[in-house]
Amino acid sequence: MAWFGTPKLEQKQSIKGFALSHFYGRKAWPLHTLALVFGATNAIFITFAAKRIADTGGLPGLVAGGASAVVFISYGILGFIGVATGRLVGRFDLGAVLRVTFAAAALSMVLIAWAPNDWIPVITASALHGAALMVVSAVLSFWSLRLFPNWSTTGFTTALMALAIGSLIGPTIASGVIARTGEQAVFALAAVPSSLVPLWPKRLPALPTIRSSPVGDCDYSKR
Repeated sequence: MAWFGTPKLEQKQSIKGFALSHFYGRKAWPLHTLALVFGATNAIFITFAAKRIADTGGLPGLVAGGASAVVFISYGILGFIGVATGRLVGRFDLGAVLRVTFAAAALSMVLIAWAPNDWIPVITASALHGAALMVVSAVLSFWSLRLFPNWSTTGFTTALMALAIGSLIGPTIASGVIARTGEQAVFALAAVPSSLVPLWPKRLPALPTIRSSPVGDCDYSKR
């Protein structure tokens, strides 16, 4: 499906030397792993954050059922940061932006887990997660372009597929966990994968500058 959605010029350029390993091989797994993790985390936040707030008593002074409005309005407050992702990557490096973004996503889950009835933590958590979504979306695009310079559209599509798979897996697993341990445990556990990304070694294989080989494979060279 990704192939038929790519521009014809890219299809012609990529027929020679095409191999599935270009998109799902060893060099691409960090991209897809992080996309999968964020897809799961983001879907859990969107699906259960407002429910977590409402089930624990809601926000002070807010009408019943108003938690969703607060969450999603706050979710969009820092969304404009996504527009500046290119500048951030240019100044601080792709790896640094990734680490800060996933740290923000982890913090947002922790705040909902332990402070679901306070205005400031809830607004902060929602705004951070909304910003993380926009930045991660842009980062996936940049990263795919570096990894697959001859197949940028198809490469980005595979990253989005990993994100979508995570979005399906996350709420499915979370529903089962909620039935056994409750919503607080779900948000606490969901924060763990994102909190590990900032600790990822600097040898992240997909982050060095990448140049294309004649067959479109990726050659990694340190900056």
